[in-house]
Amino acid sequence: GEGAHGDEAKARAEQEVLAQLLGLKKPRWVADEDAPSCMVCKASFTVFKRRHHCRLCGKVACNSCCNLKATFPASFGYTGPQRVCNPCIPRLFRLRNPLSNP
Repeated sequence: GEGAHGDEAKARAEQEVLAQLLGLKKPRWVADEDAPSCMVCKASFTVFKRRHHCRLCGKVACNSCCNLKATFPASFGYTGPQRVCNPCIPRLFRLRNPLSNP
């Protein structure tokens, strides 16, 4: 029989589906060429105003709008703090503290 090992694999698969539904996985990044300007403040990117990808939503933002680094739930598979755009900060907080009030 499958035993405990099969149950473990099944539980992992269920967690994977749940993670995708809840947005608990690495997002697909918006391509640089699809973002001529910051997707938060709309400022145009230049040699000096560089693109940064939010590790929660995958959108492209300038440093002013994406300068915070925070730790993510383990389901994302990141090691260490990662960049988060300003609009995603409260969303990340809720993912990390699901039982806390907004």
